Amino acid sequence: MDFEVLEKYPFLFNTGIPDYLSLVSFTVMCAVIMVALMVRRNLHSVKTAIVVSLLAEWMFIALCSTILFRHTGDIVEMNLKPFWSYEAVANGEALYIYENLLNVIFFLPFGFLVGGFRKMRKWWIVLVCALVLSSSIEASQLIFKKGLCETDDVIHNTLGAMFGYGLLKLLALSIRKVIKQ
Repeated sequence: MDFEVLEKYPFLFNTGIPDYLSLVSFTVMCAVIMVALMVRRNLHSVKTAIVVSLLAEWMFIALCSTILFRHTGDIVEMNLKPFWSYEAVANGEALYIYENLLNVIFFLPFGFLVGGFRKMRKWWIVLVCALVLSSSIEASQLIFKKGLCETDDVIHNTLGAMFGYGLLKLLALSIRKVIKQ
């Protein structure tokens, strides 16, 4: 990690979510998983409970970090020009490299987890879910004045979800190969 970027732009790495809230939500998620493991004997039901719990935890963190605990601005900010951040990077604004990478990384778990549901195993379903969720986040940021509503975030979030889905498929393929041997 480039510490110069961390010093220059500390808001990139500070979610603003209080520590106690993260601890409580993580504890609740773990409790749900443990109860599912104790109550259910069916492996499919346990897997579903774990995926639902992890996805709910991720969505809670996403809601907190993108809307609930973000500073409210004075004006509505919007940039709907696709790939405008690449032009900014070309003009020397390296901050947007990190911001775009963080948006991709942020949605990796979403694609991985959503792809784990039996009825959502097709890549295009994950794509649509990521587009809808990311667009909803951006629209909420616009409505509540919680940052810049931008097309680039939707693009990078969706790309991250697709990478997460791809990781899931690679992992599943690797596991199947090991089981066959």
